[in-house]
Amino acid sequence: MACQQVRDIRERQKSGIIQIRVLRKWISKGKKEELCYQFCDVHGDCIEATADVKHIEHFNSMIQLQSCYRVSGYICVGPRSYMATVDHPASLIIGQKAKFDRIVANDIPTSYFKFATYDTLKTRIKDLSLLSEIEITLWPDKLHLIGDDVIPGDIVAITSVKGFYNLNLQISRLQ
Repeated sequence: MACQQVRDIRERQKSGIIQIRVLRKWISKGKKEELCYQFCDVHGDCIEATADVKHIEHFNSMIQLQSCYRVSGYICVGPRSYMATVDHPASLIIGQKAKFDRIVANDIPTSYFKFATYDTLKTRIKDLSLLSEIEITLWPDKLHLIGDDVIPGDIVAITSVKGFYNLNLQISRLQ
């Protein structure tokens, strides 16, 4: 059976077979505590998947970060309304009947970023001040993650930061 592309998955659609890499895993602390995953396929398209946090041991034994799987037996629903991490018209619910067969797939991306264009910023943020420079201090134990081969003009993606201004942690926004 042919594998389905992640970009073609829609709400209330019958479960097919997808080949994905697990990029992220977290526990959502929003309206409902859920075990959340971000899956990416060979085309670089991503989709979120959620599972009942009560079954975390089951999923931890079956799903490893950065591993690739052939997945079936999921349920297609609408996207999460609270803190969605990808722009996709559907998301997946994985239960204990979902099947994850580990595969070797070096062609599936190991990271996902969807950078915003300047044109879309007006609808996404309230303060339209232009950020032209940012300074980030890397602790010695994280410095090796950047590498010595970075040259001006390269893009380095920082996925999580703590913002400080005058040695005070900035909770609401970076200054």
